[in-house]
Amino acid sequence: MSTVHQTAPLTMAYGQNPPMPWPSILRFIAVLTLLYGAANIGEAASSAMIIWPLRRTPRIPATSGQYWLWSIALALEVAIGAMLIWGAAKLLRGASHRLMLIGFWILIALWPIGTVLSLILQPALGYYNLLMGSLLDGTERNLFPFVVILLMRAYPSR
Repeated sequence: MSTVHQTAPLTMAYGQNPPMPWPSILRFIAVLTLLYGAANIGEAASSAMIIWPLRRTPRIPATSGQYWLWSIALALEVAIGAMLIWGAAKLLRGASHRLMLIGFWILIALWPIGTVLSLILQPALGYYNLLMGSLLDGTERNLFPFVVILLMRAYPSR
């Protein structure tokens, strides 16, 4: 003798939204951006100690104009790193992520500008060497900003 039990069908509450993973993703991105901005500032500061116009080293043959251009570029890198840190801190507090995105877009936009300037100012190094170096170094440096920008585009803005 077999007894068949009839059970109620499974129901799903479609009116409730499933929990979104965005708060933890945004927090993770903000922490990584804090580290990335601090690393940019640290790298710029250590480069500034090497090429500072008042402390020229004979191992770096350059004109005074090139030293000043490098100094301006390093100051700009410090400013962008500070912008990324400030934007990440704002994102950790629940504010908008737009300041971080502006900083990342500026970094990406400066990549081709720096490549063109290096091709103009340092043609003795060879165009192929400069282009390959810029492609490899720029891809490495801008991979994280590209990923963050793509993730933030998927984030439903307020």
